[in-house]
Amino acid sequence: RVAGPVAPVTCPGSERFVIIDADAPIRTGQMPFTASREWPRGAAKPQAVRQETAMNILLIRHADALPPGRGDINDDESRPLSETGVAQCRPLARALERLGVRPDIVVSSPLLRARQTASGLLQNWEGKPPELRIAEELAPGGKKTKLARMLRGLTGETIALVGHMPDLGLFAAWLIGGKKA
Repeated sequence: RVAGPVAPVTCPGSERFVIIDADAPIRTGQMPFTASREWPRGAAKPQAVRQETAMNILLIRHADALPPGRGDINDDESRPLSETGVAQCRPLARALERLGVRPDIVVSSPLLRARQTASGLLQNWEGKPPELRIAEELAPGGKKTKLARMLRGLTGETIALVGHMPDLGLFAAWLIGGKKA
């Protein structure tokens, strides 16, 4: 078993992203929209399609973490990865490499478990690891628009975001135009 289900999502004229849960078995699949300019039958077309350079976005949920209240952990921000979580980082790095996915930049939530997941991913990377940045926009409860603005300021074809659920899922839904995101 390899850590994290991978769900590639591509929308014409939009960013592409992959959702990865570092705490679950890996699965690959394709969503209804494809990279072609042809829209699926019955799908609503956008009024205007941005002609900007596409950015591949990898959404990675942090690996398994210790629960609050265990040991000296009294607050959510200080929760470290469990032994299982630390072990999940290596197979996650290998899975991304096997899929040919190489982020230019890895951006992590400032919370300990996300930073440890990002660091563990980079420590297990073959060759020169991507650049690591910490972003408050990935903290739980962060605003999707601020996260998108931060992403637009990055230069890189593929960006990995290491954060938390449900925030990453809501950001993914927002990116593809989800009404309830």
